[in-house]
Amino acid sequence: MAGATCVMATIAAAQAEAGMYHVVACSNLGSTSAALPNNAWTQVPARAPSGLEAFVACPSMRGDRRDGIAAQDQVPGPSNVDAGAEVFWRFAAPPGTSITEISVARSLGKAGDESWRPYGRADGAVFDTCDIAPGQDVCENAGDATFAINNASTIDYGVRCDAPSGQCATGSSLHNVWTSLYAADVSVTDSSAPTLTGGPSGPLWNAAGYHGGTQSASFGGSDNTGIGEADWFVDGRPQGFDRGACDFTRPLPCAEMPADTQHSLNMAALPDGQHQLQAVIKDAAGNQATAGPINLNIDNTPPAAPGRLTAVLAGGGLTASWTNPDGQFAPIAKAHYKLCPVGLGAGPCQAEQTATGTNISSINGLRLPGPGTWGLTVWPGDAAGNVGTANIAPLILGPAYASAGITLAKAKLDRHRRLAVRGRAGNQLTAKLEIRYRYRPGKHQKLRSITKSAAVHHGAYIVHLRLPRVARRIGTGTLTVSYPGDATHPSAKLNQHVKLTRR
Repeated sequence: MAGATCVMATIAAAQAEAGMYHVVACSNLGSTSAALPNNAWTQVPARAPSGLEAFVACPSMRGDRRDGIAAQDQVPGPSNVDAGAEVFWRFAAPPGTSITEISVARSLGKAGDESWRPYGRADGAVFDTCDIAPGQDVCENAGDATFAINNASTIDYGVRCDAPSGQCATGSSLHNVWTSLYAADVSVTDSSAPTLTGGPSGPLWNAAGYHGGTQSASFGGSDNTGIGEADWFVDGRPQGFDRGACDFTRPLPCAEMPADTQHSLNMAALPDGQHQLQAVIKDAAGNQATAGPINLNIDNTPPAAPGRLTAVLAGGGLTASWTNPDGQFAPIAKAHYKLCPVGLGAGPCQAEQTATGTNISSINGLRLPGPGTWGLTVWPGDAAGNVGTANIAPLILGPAYASAGITLAKAKLDRHRRLAVRGRAGNQLTAKLEIRYRYRPGKHQKLRSITKSAAVHHGAYIVHLRLPRVARRIGTGTLTVSYPGDATHPSAKLNQHVKLTRR
């Protein structure tokens, strides 16, 4: 039965106009195969008077008077029914709505006794019945029919004994009065708009920043007929929808939609740029309420490869520069880069690194990890989080390194009892040398050190270390000259054991 309900929800939605929905029962008009229940019509009274009966046999096969949603005299049963006795099936419009049309496949009629009244009526006014013509014994209205209804709150189909007094005779083997609805389609008009609840709230509903892929936000709705649909509209056109929990075999077809219901939108097919986003909630009759629009910046496209990648020596390191690709909606916000050794037997690449900045187009202070030839690749990422992993710019750097060329002459104490440290180094060193003298004050004591830096001038360096008395007394230590490395020279270190002597 659930499958049939789903089918009817789809059919009713397709037939709906703004402000109207259809409630169906028993089977589809024009079809004998759709197995639909009766969830819309209620028997009145719940217990039929003596001599009358009512029942439901859905789906109907059409043509049998004991079929569909039926009311009739009881055969066999009491021979007479009291005047005024009736049994009928009622459709009641939900509060705030009205009935404006009904389409039926039905059979209603009577035989033998004109006092019987088979009927369809709206708010008590009969619109579907038949009378036995003079010289005839039977009347019947059968087949499909559509009736315009003037904003009624109830529709009834049933039978009644309309004798002014006394009784109506029942049939002995065939029914004397009957009404059978094989199919019923009631048009319910609802002019009130639903209320959108709960926001929208969530990552998608954010005018700041950039959006792409699939994101969501939550909202719901309430209405006297329930919520039939929640939609996202982009630039005035529907881009995604979620059906509500609806069953159009019921007068109140849809449930409320909780305010925290998540609704997603796939933006992959939308062009990059600014768009307008609306949240739309629709009730069972297609009336709608909206939130927004808000501006939504959408960018799904990874940046193209950077152009004209170069690297120059600057400030003790390399500065890599490039031109960013054109046609970006979200600006370039990251530069991803990697250094890889080049050549036969080259080892693994260094780990990927990133540099950030608005429209970043350079990286400062690059240092090559070691001697030899290296390849630099750079690929951009934009502010929307798109990364052009396949859109790289390559650059070969090197062979990059020359030796720092550090030498160390024998260190001696000068006449001021300072340790004079001299040596030579490469002319192109851009950083300072570090000179460190280490000594141990006692056998079981920790090493102590004295450190000083020295610049290289014309290929030579000199530094004087002022030693404390205990260092001079011990008379031995270790001298280390080190270079931290720069863009064109590797790091270097030279150790010398020193026995303090005067020159």
